[in-house]
Amino acid sequence: MPLPEQRHLDTLARLRDAWKAQGYAITTAQTEASGGELTAEADDGSTINVITTDPPDAMRLLVHSACYKNG
Repeated sequence: MPLPEQRHLDTLARLRDAWKAQGYAITTAQTEASGGELTAEADDGSTINVITTDPPDAMRLLVHSACYKNG
C-alpha cells in the first residue's frame, strides 16, 4: 500500500491500538526512524503483519490464515 514515510509510525501505532482493542495478541512491534513492523495473532493462530518497505514509500500487508498454515 503506498503510504508517505512520515505516516508510517502513526499508522503502526494506530493499527497496534486497534488490533489490541479487538483482542489480537501483538507479537512484534518494532519501530525505527523511517517505519517498522507490526505483527498480531488471533486466537485461531491467524496472523496479520504490516511492515515498512525499503525504500520506505509504502507498507506491506501480509495475512496468514490458520487453516492455510495447518492445512
